[in-house]
Amino acid sequence: MRKHSRRSLTAVFGLAFGIACFVPALYWVRYETSYDSFYPGAALIYRIYAVDKLSGKVNELAPGILERKMHEHIPGTETSAVFFAESNNCSTDALPHIRLQTINTGNNSFFRVFEQEFISGDAGRPLQVAGDIVLTESAAARMFGDAVKAVGQPVQSTLYFFNPPYTVTAVVKDPPPNTNLPFDAILFNDIFQGIASLPEEMQWGQFNAQMYVRLHPGSDAGELAGLLRDFTSRIGAGDRIGIGMEPLSDVRHSLTPGVFALIFIRLFVAAGALLLFGAMFNCLNLHLDLFRGRRHGLRIGTTYATNGRFMAQKLSELAFSILPAMLLAGCLIAIARPFLSKLLDVGIGMPELLRLFAVCGGGVTVVLILAVLIQVLKGGNPAGVIKSE
Repeated sequence: MRKHSRRSLTAVFGLAFGIACFVPALYWVRYETSYDSFYPGAALIYRIYAVDKLSGKVNELAPGILERKMHEHIPGTETSAVFFAESNNCSTDALPHIRLQTINTGNNSFFRVFEQEFISGDAGRPLQVAGDIVLTESAAARMFGDAVKAVGQPVQSTLYFFNPPYTVTAVVKDPPPNTNLPFDAILFNDIFQGIASLPEEMQWGQFNAQMYVRLHPGSDAGELAGLLRDFTSRIGAGDRIGIGMEPLSDVRHSLTPGVFALIFIRLFVAAGALLLFGAMFNCLNLHLDLFRGRRHGLRIGTTYATNGRFMAQKLSELAFSILPAMLLAGCLIAIARPFLSKLLDVGIGMPELLRLFAVCGGGVTVVLILAVLIQVLKGGNPAGVIKSE
């Protein structure tokens, strides 16, 4: 390596840079395609949205009356949830201000569609009356010290100061960062009861809620999508509105504005893979050139070498290229992680990133070792050549 220092450094830095580019790109695509996959039965959950038939414009919100009409006319849905999210400024006796990302719903159906892990409080029916509120573990800790102390405590909304204080009925685990439904609190809001009391023709004009359905196992999602397409016209609710549905796993990149297109992310991964393959080829080419030169020297020289010794020498030379490259790649990834997290607006967990780095680094190492071993074995027995001569 000292003799061929320029080529050796190029191989080491190229391999390190290739790994440092490929691993974050692979993490990114895995992260983007795993949104809300942590919910039990996530494959059975679908987002319901509205489509203007004249313009083709998609409205990711739906009228609340659609939930009741679907259950009346369409079988196959196990349960459904209608809600809207907003930021709510709140306070407690000990904390004058805290902003809670709040999911507002009118019943407990949210917990049947999106199952939560309860830490304390009423896990069966946490939302029974208007004003009942469920906090996440981190929000409860900030407001009351811990999850157990939070149950039964009052929370006053400073945004809706004219409302009576909310009552904490339960505490759940924080949702992971890769979710389309981030929240600090889930609130029983009686606004849904007020909307439900309006005439039906007015309710169909209230596009103010997100709607999700959980299908029965074995239900045909394609058949349900076909029934929903002209559902409003069949029940006499109007010919202009069409209803669509999207799997929970696709909501991130089909109904969420302002995110990177998935095709762009996959192209980014492909570019990283090509860069890594190029770096591996460069590193492998260096060692195969050295192998061919060493083998030629053994044929014309007088130095005796056994197969095992020759093989050990080649593997040790390869290791002295791979190990520095891995160390350098790990440092580059650790340094770039905060910048990439901010740039891509994704939570990059260091443990998961290191696991992915270990898997990719191990794969690269195995491929390079196998390639060198195959070439050494294919090239013949250097020690046998010397003996015969």
